[in-house]
Amino acid sequence: MSTHSSHGDEEIDREPEPSISEGGEDVEHEEEAPNDPAIQPATTHHAPTKINLKLITMEPFTGEVRDGYFDAGAHEWFERLQAQIEDAENLNGLSWSEQLKCSVLTSRLVGAAGTWRIRNRGTLPKNSFRDLGHAFLQKFRSRLSVQRLSILLAGATKLPLESYDEYAHRLSQIATGLNQGRVSNYTEQQALSTFVNLAYPHYRDTLLTQVNVEADDASEEMETAINLLSRLAGNDGRMRKRHYDTGSGSRTGSANAGVSSNNSKKQRWDFSNALCRTCNQRGHTTNYHDRFVAQQQRGQPEHSTTGMAAAAAQPSDEK
Repeated sequence: MSTHSSHGDEEIDREPEPSISEGGEDVEHEEEAPNDPAIQPATTHHAPTKINLKLITMEPFTGEVRDGYFDAGAHEWFERLQAQIEDAENLNGLSWSEQLKCSVLTSRLVGAAGTWRIRNRGTLPKNSFRDLGHAFLQKFRSRLSVQRLSILLAGATKLPLESYDEYAHRLSQIATGLNQGRVSNYTEQQALSTFVNLAYPHYRDTLLTQVNVEADDASEEMETAINLLSRLAGNDGRMRKRHYDTGSGSRTGSANAGVSSNNSKKQRWDFSNALCRTCNQRGHTTNYHDRFVAQQQRGQPEHSTTGMAAAAAQPSDEK
C-alpha cells in the first residue's frame, strides 16, 4: 500500500509491490497515484487491481509421451501457456512480472516434469520466463533424429477410436519435430501428405485428385482433406464399438447348444455284429484282423482282439 509522509506540502508515493492472496489465486497491485494535486482527487486510495490466476486453465504437464506420439508435446504446451498469460495480461490491463510467469509455469509441472523441476530448482531460472521456457523445451524435446522421425511420421496410421480431426492434429504435432518443435508450412505439408497417403484405398484416389499436398497454406488444405474424407466415409472416422445382445440366458444357451452339436465328433461304426472270416469271431472285421496280425509281426504292442471287439461292441457315448 502507498505510504504518505508529510514534509511540508510534499507528498511521496512508493511503488507498490504485488502480493498473492491467501487463496493463492489473486495477486493485488495498487495503482500509482499521480503527484499533481490538480489532477489527483482528494483521496489517494484506490481499489486494488487483481491478477486472476484462474484465467490460466492449462492442464498440468507430465512429460509423458502419449500413445501414437513420439514426444511429450512440450513445445505446443508451452506456446498455449504463453498465449493464456498474454490473454490474462490483456484482460487485467497489467503486465505480469517475470517471477510470476515463472511460478505459473513451474506450478503446473507434475509427474516426471515435476520431479525435474524439484531436482533442478536451485539452478532453474527464476527471473526470466524466456530462459526458463528454453530450459523446459530443451529437457522435454524429441530425442529422435529428423530422418527417423520422417519414417515414423510416414507410417503413423489412424487409431481406431480417433476421429479424422484428432488424427490430423496428431500428425501435425508429430511433424513439428522436423522443425525443432515449431509449426511451419513445411511440417504441415508433411502431415497432410501422410493423412492423404494413409487414407483408406477406397478414398485415397479421390483425396489425391482434390487435395494439394504441396499447397502454400497446408493448414487450410488439411481442413479441406478432413471435410472431404468425412463426407466420403459418411462419419467422423471413429470406429464404433460393437454392442452384442446380452438378452435372455435361454437364447445364449440355445446358441451354445447349436455350436456344440455342430462341432460334435462323428459317430463310430458299430462292429458288434461283424464276423471275421479269418477267426470266425464276431466283433471285428476281417480287414481289422489282418492288420492286427501284421502289427504283431512288426513287433508293435499286442492288443487283444477280444478286448478290441468288446470295446467296439459297446454303444458309442457320443451319439
